[in-house]
Amino acid sequence: MKIELAKNMANVRMAALLRLEAGFASRHYAVLGGAIHEVHALKADEARRVLDGGTSPLLAPEASARGISEADLAKAVLDKAQVQSEQLAQVEIDRQRAQAELKIAATPAAVEAVLAAYGIQPSE
Repeated sequence: MKIELAKNMANVRMAALLRLEAGFASRHYAVLGGAIHEVHALKADEARRVLDGGTSPLLAPEASARGISEADLAKAVLDKAQVQSEQLAQVEIDRQRAQAELKIAATPAAVEAVLAAYGIQPSE
C-alpha cells in the first residue's frame, strides 16, 4: 500500500507570497533610492510650485550652485521623477503578475517556478 502526502497548497502559496513581497520590496527600495526618496518627493513638489510661478527654498540654492535657473532645475527634477515613476510602475506590474501566477500554481514545483521566473531565490 502506497501512501501519498499532498502539501497544503494554501500554506505553500502563503509562504511564496511572503517571499515574493520580500523580494519585490528590495526592488521598490532600489527604484525609490532608499531613504532619500522623501527628499526626492519633496523636491518634486517644490518643482511643481516653481513651474506654477512660485519659488522654492529647496531648489533655489541648488539651481544657483549649478548656474541654472530654478525653472530649469524644476524641469530636470520632474523629468527624473517621471522616470522613477515609470520604473516603479513596471516593478508593480511584475509583482501583480507574479501574485496572479502564484494563485493558480497547482503544485509546489509550479510555485517555485513562478518565483524563479521573477528572480526570487529558491527556499532552503
